[in-house]
Amino acid sequence: MFLQLQQQSLLLGRRPLGFTEHYYTEWDDGLGKEKIALFLLISVASTQVPSAELAKEAFQLLQDHFLDDLAGDPYERFENALREINHMALEKEKELDVKFMPNVHVLIGVVQKDYLFISQRGEAHGYLLRKRHVSSITEGLFDEKNKEDLFQNIASGVLEVGDNVVFVTGPLVQYVTPTDLAKIFSEQTLDEATKELEHLLRHDVEDQMAMLSLEVLEKTEELRPAVATQKMGDEEEEDQMASHAKMDLEEDDVPVLSSKKKAKEHLAQAIERLRGFALRQDRFAALGKVRAWEKRKLLSAILVLFVVVVAGTLILQQTLGEQKKINDLQAKLDQAEENVTLASTKGTFDKAEAAVLLDGAQTLAVEVLDSGYLGSDASQVLDDIDEQRDFLDNVFHVDDELTLVADFSAKMSSGTQIIGVENHNDKLVVFTDSQAFQVLTDQVQDPDTLESGEKVIAARSFSDYNAVVLLTFGGKLLEYTEGNSQFADTSDVQWKSGVDVATYSNKIYILDPASNQVWKYQKGNTGYGGAQAYLPEGQDLTGATSIAVDGKVWILKSDGTLLQYFAGDPVTYTIKKAPLTEMESGVRVLTDLSTTRLYVLDAKAKRVLVYDKSTKTNDLTYSSQYVFDTLKGDITDIYIDQTRNVLMLTTETALYEITFTE
Repeated sequence: MFLQLQQQSLLLGRRPLGFTEHYYTEWDDGLGKEKIALFLLISVASTQVPSAELAKEAFQLLQDHFLDDLAGDPYERFENALREINHMALEKEKELDVKFMPNVHVLIGVVQKDYLFISQRGEAHGYLLRKRHVSSITEGLFDEKNKEDLFQNIASGVLEVGDNVVFVTGPLVQYVTPTDLAKIFSEQTLDEATKELEHLLRHDVEDQMAMLSLEVLEKTEELRPAVATQKMGDEEEEDQMASHAKMDLEEDDVPVLSSKKKAKEHLAQAIERLRGFALRQDRFAALGKVRAWEKRKLLSAILVLFVVVVAGTLILQQTLGEQKKINDLQAKLDQAEENVTLASTKGTFDKAEAAVLLDGAQTLAVEVLDSGYLGSDASQVLDDIDEQRDFLDNVFHVDDELTLVADFSAKMSSGTQIIGVENHNDKLVVFTDSQAFQVLTDQVQDPDTLESGEKVIAARSFSDYNAVVLLTFGGKLLEYTEGNSQFADTSDVQWKSGVDVATYSNKIYILDPASNQVWKYQKGNTGYGGAQAYLPEGQDLTGATSIAVDGKVWILKSDGTLLQYFAGDPVTYTIKKAPLTEMESGVRVLTDLSTTRLYVLDAKAKRVLVYDKSTKTNDLTYSSQYVFDTLKGDITDIYIDQTRNVLMLTTETALYEITFTE
């Protein structure tokens, strides 16, 4: 027998946040003996990935692997399904070159008989409503530091008649209290409760979230395992959670064992009984009775004994094989831990050697993790590797130290986002592609509208002329001064197009990767002169995203490559103590003549890297990095307030600041 479930699903919220959807299906054997419910709720706060394709593939993998062997343990089948989904998601990240998992809020689960198995990531939550009491059933399933696995832990438990379960991909209890939630679902039908909740929240929930609610209508008593929450891959606890299969034995039947563990137990019991029989004084009398058996009974007894011996031999061989595999994997973990210890010692004087040791340790730990054995131990080693890399790279993980200066979302034009922040007349000015916001302390002034019909892609301070120059998509240049913007003229009539602009003294530099060139313009009394090619022919600026000038010209590529030029010629230089973690998406390089430091924004990794410039050579020395793990939204630009020793950064809609800790 199985539970009778009633389900209702809907999308809450007015504004789609990337992609949000819910999936639910029921499987039955057609005989009325077995029914299984499978479900997936997902919100992806990104438009850079094919989220619908990802969600459908994940739900199909759940069905394929959970329903593959219905005689198997349901916990192990659910775990195997999650492991396949994790592998698929990781391969998608590599294929798309986008780290989208931190932006995924997802909950996945199955109900077989009256047993519930669930896992989640991000802000997705599950709530059990039982006898007017609400409890969270998804606490502790997700570790935000783990950016490699979509699902990490499993919770399981028994459902009872009258229970309601609510799953949602967002922070539901921020909008309705647990007490009100219990009242809504306990005093009316599931359909009425869902409609009331939708009506109650229709004006309050901004970002869209998926919700699925289940009501338990019928239950049949059966023997079942204890409720537990555990780390995936822990073999010992998996055995404790294995389902207890019933065995109906008729006379002369051979029992079918429900699991390897039970097989071992039955074999041990049989051996113990044989030992007891051998010690009995009347064993020969018993043998006499055996001689008196009919031939048919004797053959049956021999057959049973043969089956037990063969089964025991196979189980013993498999157990020994698995133990050898576990021992080999443990040896690899031991080697990985030794590498981490050596790296901590060598890192103080040989960072490159420490990096090689940590890379080797990671390879070993990932191999163990992928094997499905010693999962918690392998995860701990990987955490230790990340911690050691952070130590060697002098990484500051920023959370509470980050201060919101201003939120511009209420005043920004629809469909725009912040592209940069610059200092102008001792005031900060934040630019979108069509507006400029002057910020006084923490007060945002009404926006200044830039020239209509043009979309700005870069804004840079031109301090020698008390202005900010703005480069547009259309290949034009604007000058912004005291709230007003106007087109700047060049003797060429038409400006060269590009992706970024920099200023130095009375010159501006336009970065033009399409032409593998940097165009230099000099400002005169009546306007700008003509474009001068700054770089020699044969340069490769593919993927170049940003330019900065401090007497030398620095060009950043998206892969983190940093090119240096002086007087138009390429400069060979070295980055000493280079960071161990490679750049994911370099979008901004920042330096000028007044500072001894150079800053690089890695937008996808949400970090800012700091380098020291040498006063005697062309080399850079890596210093530190600031990582903004919990910051919502993408970082679009950075600015350094040297007077206050403050790093300022912008997201699509807001301005933040943090004081340097060095």
